[in-house]
Amino acid sequence: MRHEFAVSWFESLRKGCLPGIWSQGVRIARTPGNVVTEKRSRSEITLRVRNLGDGVVPTVTLYLEDEEWTCDCGGTVDPCAHIAAAAVAIDRKSVV
Repeated sequence: MRHEFAVSWFESLRKGCLPGIWSQGVRIARTPGNVVTEKRSRSEITLRVRNLGDGVVPTVTLYLEDEEWTCDCGGTVDPCAHIAAAAVAIDRKSVV
């Protein structure tokens, strides 16, 4: 069972994400090893999210208590597919 703040955070992110970007994130998260945890605390999780074909592996930080997130991919859409992938992987408990 997920904690209430985790459900709220996940739903907030999903609602804020464009449908096509969310779909890209789901696709990225489905591939084992694409989302890897670098560090984790009670209030935040830092992950590396690999997207096949990209030379750079962006760093995503999810601030769970504040319902905020960052990604250093330099994309113009917020949240980006890397953030969506991180959220999906955490929700599905498929993070390495």
